[in-house]
Amino acid sequence: MEQLLKLGLYIAGGAQFLLFIGSLAIPHCLKWSEHTAQLIPLMRQMFFTYAVYILGSHLFFAIITFFFADELMKGSPLGNTLLVFMGLWWSGRIVCQFFYFNRDDIPETPFNKVAETLLVTMFFGLVTVYWGTLIWNIR
Repeated sequence: MEQLLKLGLYIAGGAQFLLFIGSLAIPHCLKWSEHTAQLIPLMRQMFFTYAVYILGSHLFFAIITFFFADELMKGSPLGNTLLVFMGLWWSGRIVCQFFYFNRDDIPETPFNKVAETLLVTMFFGLVTVYWGTLIWNIR
């Protein structure tokens, strides 16, 4: 089980890195500059600041998970705290996906349906890996 969780952490790290790369296209795909042009400058700046913080968090989650998988598996207070934080982060993302986001404006193309399915599957996988590793550590 330990080796399976460790492999899961490596896959989770790689998946989050791919998410980071893919997220670089989101502003163009969703026409952020066009939609945020209506906002006052401060609100537009805050929106982009939050977006950069989230993007940066995803990158560092990937780095921590992939390159420090052994540390996350040791059950140290810091490792377990990171697992809780990342588990909560991705659990919250699932809640947003199903109960908060209004996806009515996203065209129902085959590409978008596949992309959403892959993203949601990844989110559930990340939740499973982070909470599963934490449970393994504290058992």
